[in-house]
Amino acid sequence: MKRIPFGPGRLGWTLLGLAVVALAVLGWLLFGLRQPQPVPVGLDLTDPGPALRTVTVYYLEPDTLLLRGEQRQVFAGQADRGLISELVATLGRSGATFRAPLPEGTHLLHYFEEGAGGEIVLDFDHTIESWEGASLWEDQLRFTALARTFAENLGPDRKLRLLVEGRPLARWGRHIRLDPVIALEDWL
Repeated sequence: MKRIPFGPGRLGWTLLGLAVVALAVLGWLLFGLRQPQPVPVGLDLTDPGPALRTVTVYYLEPDTLLLRGEQRQVFAGQADRGLISELVATLGRSGATFRAPLPEGTHLLHYFEEGAGGEIVLDFDHTIESWEGASLWEDQLRFTALARTFAENLGPDRKLRLLVEGRPLARWGRHIRLDPVIALEDWL
């Protein structure tokens, strides 16, 4: 007499395993589905965001050491923060027909405004101290280009304070000592 094995066999165990897996997936889906929770988003829908803005930027002529104003398009938001950061980046890029007043690669670390008059405080990295003009005239033109760029785009009645990694910038280039607070109108 042939003996018949008792139990479900290989096929039975396979089907039972598949059924357990299917029940586990079904349970995970059913218990995992719940009412979606709102995600807090800090978007200000009234702020249109950065926009293309025309600014006047002053550069130095390469051979004559004269100032030249040029119209540039920069991306800037409604607030001054984006505009100032774009102005600094633009003032640090030379071209074939002009020289930038800031050293190549100058980065603005921090920007903020102080006081009721809106004194502009610019905190640069150490790159701004890495160059020296060949003459007093060149240092003066470079600073005048920076001051005029900010005055024309932010208003001439503003005051400017320059820092290098948190400490006041006492000297511009090799020749110009800076006051702690610079009135932009004095450099127009």
